[in-house]
This record gives sequence, structure tokens and C-alpha cells, in this order.
Amino acid sequence: MENLNQKQKILLNAIQSWKKPGGKIIVGVDGYSGAGKTTLVQGIEREDADILPVNRDDFAIPRKEFWDKFGKAKTEQEKIDVVVDETIDINELSSFLKKFQEEDGIIEWTLRNDKSGFKDNLRKFSFSKSVLVVEGIFLFRHNGVKSLFDKKVFLEIDQEMADDKT
Repeated sequence: MENLNQKQKILLNAIQSWKKPGGKIIVGVDGYSGAGKTTLVQGIEREDADILPVNRDDFAIPRKEFWDKFGKAKTEQEKIDVVVDETIDINELSSFLKKFQEEDGIIEWTLRNDKSGFKDNLRKFSFSKSVLVVEGIFLFRHNGVKSLFDKKVFLEIDQEMADDKT
């Protein structure tokens, strides 16, 4: 744990205290762009082999579908709503979270490929792990998904630090 930063140590300690003997938990990590969500989760994954990390973007809708929706938005608010609320496949993410709770073993799941924009990235996940950590921006905006997290962590970032990261 000596290689972790302060936020990583805090989250890892919290996860250790949240673990249920013989059970599973799903932790969501949300926060502003540049807050360090990915770095945080990568660090705790290296320290605890029982953590399964996934990214919200793995469940994004195909790019063409996104641009079709975005193109139909007439107002700035509708465009914001598309970007915030309609970029991920809520049903797919919900199914993944529910399957983690219900099953053990190695599970194959097809995710969106960052390069092609299509759902053609077959990956294997160990659902035998007891902690699933999902990280991504706007993760808690969707009530249907938000309710599937046992614990929710929101990372804040100082405006000056955020500006330095961009």
C-alpha cells in the first residue's frame, strides 16, 4: 500500500471495510473530468486482486447512434442531455452489474471497442471476485443504474488542478 496516493489508500481501506464475507459489492466511482477516477481505480486494483475494475465507457452506445441522437437535438439543453444521459447503454450496464451479483467464474462479455466504435470487443471477466468497481463521468446521473451500486464515491477536484490537467 506504500505505492498508493492518499485518495487510493482511503478508497482501498473503505472497500476493505465494506466487503461482505462470502458476498459481493458493487462500487461506483464518479467525478469531474480530470478528477483521477481511472488512476484511482488502477491503483487499488494493483493492491487488491479481489477487485474487478470496469469503465463506464465500455458500455457506450455506438458512435453512429450517438451522432444520430446528437444531430436530432434541437437546443443546447437537448444536446447536453444527449451527451450526459444517452451516451451509454443503460440496459447493457445494468445487465452486467446484475450478472456480477448473480454469477461466479469467468464470464465473456462483448463491450464497445474504443477504436471501431462498435460493440465488438470480447473480453473475459472474473466474476469470482467480490468487488466490482465501475468508474466514469456522469455515472450517477441515471436512477436505474445508480440504484445498482452498493456504495457510491464521488471525486471532487480543485478547479486549478483540473485546469492544469487539460
